[in-house]
Amino acid sequence: MPYGNFKSAMNGKVEFLKTPGNGGKQSSFEDRTRLVFLLLFAAAAVFQLFSTRFPHVYGLYDGGTLKFFSGADPYPAEFRSGADYGNWFVYPPVFTFLFLPFSSMVLGPAYGAFGWVLLNLLVFYGGVMAVIDQLGGNAIFRRWRMVAAIFLVTNEMLGAALGTQSNALVTGLMLLGGVSYARGRFTASGLLLAIAAAIKIHPLVLVLLLALGLEWRFIVSVFGFLLAFTFLPAVVTGWDTLFRLFEHLAAIFFADTLHDNFLGIQPALNAYGWFISDKAFTLFMLVNAAAVALVCLPKAKDANRLAAASIPLALAFIILFNKRTESLSFVILAPVFLFMLRAHLIAKDAGETAEAKLNLRLIIAGWMLISYFSSDLFPGPLRDIVDTWHLKTLGGLLAYGWAWRAALRA
Repeated sequence: MPYGNFKSAMNGKVEFLKTPGNGGKQSSFEDRTRLVFLLLFAAAAVFQLFSTRFPHVYGLYDGGTLKFFSGADPYPAEFRSGADYGNWFVYPPVFTFLFLPFSSMVLGPAYGAFGWVLLNLLVFYGGVMAVIDQLGGNAIFRRWRMVAAIFLVTNEMLGAALGTQSNALVTGLMLLGGVSYARGRFTASGLLLAIAAAIKIHPLVLVLLLALGLEWRFIVSVFGFLLAFTFLPAVVTGWDTLFRLFEHLAAIFFADTLHDNFLGIQPALNAYGWFISDKAFTLFMLVNAAAVALVCLPKAKDANRLAAASIPLALAFIILFNKRTESLSFVILAPVFLFMLRAHLIAKDAGETAEAKLNLRLIIAGWMLISYFSSDLFPGPLRDIVDTWHLKTLGGLLAYGWAWRAALRA
């Protein structure tokens, strides 16, 4: 497929450009826009220094890390009832090595939380910029289009990062890893995605899709690094203790109780009164996973096309099929808006009015469901309706449907 004329040859399809977009001297407005948003996000992290409230999630990470390095088991002793699940530390042991430099023991709680928030913001923003460049950069997202692109991910990014969650960090690593794969930097891609998968298990969805390309440098690096990171804590705990911690963590996940306030498909169905057993839902998830793999498989020989199709599908799949998805988890899904916006802009510039309008309507509907209705801009009393009816889940389904359509058309 020719890539020279994206207006005619890339009409709304999900392929990345072969050559990432670059700013150029004539693109000062777009570059200033990138910088202004970066400074705003950094300023938001600075506010963490002046917070009078100790961040809850940071406290969970900090407590788990300090317990681990003091020789204690960081995981909850009582977990089968599901009570108090919001106060559990449920990250793999290697996560404590990543978090240690930001812990209260090293930096104190204020500077530790600031550093952690800043890391999450910078990595996520770096991933977003990499995707924007790979989708055409300033040539596609010119002038106020760049403002719109960054704005579409801002609410979810700030919510997750200022909430001191790790989802922004993990998502940024996934985006950087996916773009590195598209650019043929397979070892770097493997390293970035291995770090992400060492923190949380769900980046393995993207790893397995990209592995369809059978690029040995990627496969060796991602699984080699992941194994190294997984067993790194043995230098502190010893092998016996590390395997006991793995066993404890696995027991927590397999016994995890389904809560209707979570926002994946299964909790949402339960909230609507359509109860489905864990076994039936697992089968449904596996069928979806196989279907996603099949739609990506024809693109396996082209790293660029495979990454472009895999990223939106993987991000939406992760949100919908994780039964512990919560509101702040939707930072994982937000980058799909970049792909949707690009499809709209390409169709608009090519004079394909119907396609442009369709993508624009989907963007507006998705952003309203996922971001606006859960933001401070939306009247507070009405947010109970948003939560009760799981409107964010509906936005996730919309994005998943768009990603499917785009992958099939590519």
